[in-house]
Amino acid sequence: MTNDNSPIAKARRSTLPRARRRDKNFPPYLLALMMATLLVGSEALAQTPRILLIGDSWVSQAWSAGSFQAALANKGLSQFGVEGGSTTIGGTTAAQWATQPYLNLITAKVNANPTLDIFHLSMGGNDFLGAPAGADLLALANQIIADQVTVVNHILSLQPNAKITIGTYDYTPSGENNIGQAVLTSLLINAVSSIPNYYVLNQLGLLHNRLGFSGLFAAGTTPEPGNWPYYQPLQGGDPLVGGDPAAYADSIHPTAASYVVLAEHAIDAYYLAWLTGAPLVPGLQPVAALALMASLGALGYFKSRGRFP
Repeated sequence: MTNDNSPIAKARRSTLPRARRRDKNFPPYLLALMMATLLVGSEALAQTPRILLIGDSWVSQAWSAGSFQAALANKGLSQFGVEGGSTTIGGTTAAQWATQPYLNLITAKVNANPTLDIFHLSMGGNDFLGAPAGADLLALANQIIADQVTVVNHILSLQPNAKITIGTYDYTPSGENNIGQAVLTSLLINAVSSIPNYYVLNQLGLLHNRLGFSGLFAAGTTPEPGNWPYYQPLQGGDPLVGGDPAAYADSIHPTAASYVVLAEHAIDAYYLAWLTGAPLVPGLQPVAALALMASLGALGYFKSRGRFP
């Protein structure tokens, strides 16, 4: 047998490659970094895509800022993933999403992520902004709703068990759209009532309620907008003033932080129940019909003026 302490054995050990001789002294901080990277990667891989964002800049900006992902994490739901990107395109209209190639973008996302079963729509605002002067605003509103329903039916053809929301817009800083948005929301509520698993995500005045308005009122001192099934109050916040400029990045779009607030509202109103299999908790005050009648009266008034605020 060879003596391990012989001069020949010692010489052989001294000629081993240096990299092999350092294996026993691998820096602990590098090992910790590798383990942390693996843990983060495994957490991302463990996420199950459940929510698909579809529509205009109000979802494209929220998607880019990671607002929905942040909201899910805030609610302890980070095991669920959100998809967007190709289905969130700023400046798009409901009319575009009701046609090709936009419908195919939705199809591709669902085919690539078969676990998607919650669909968050934001569309219609650009249809109004692009309407020609003197347009029949009631006809335009009904066309927007018809286009949205086309998108909904396409989603249901891909995922029959899908749950779908159409989000309203909150009050913008100018405030001139407050009544008009209430009118469209009333029409939406009437339309979704005949389609299973289709809901209005009412966000009218939400940022007022959650964040307050600098110099006017504090957070929590104005009503939260109502959601399914009664959608009361129809207008949350203070409908007499516009959105707080501090909550907006420009004249139309909320800040990234405000998008998180909006996403948390969607989770509270609908997505928490759908993600966890719990029943929806119905809202209160079943007087939606009265609000619908009042808003339709306001629509007639603004139509007579030739404008939709």
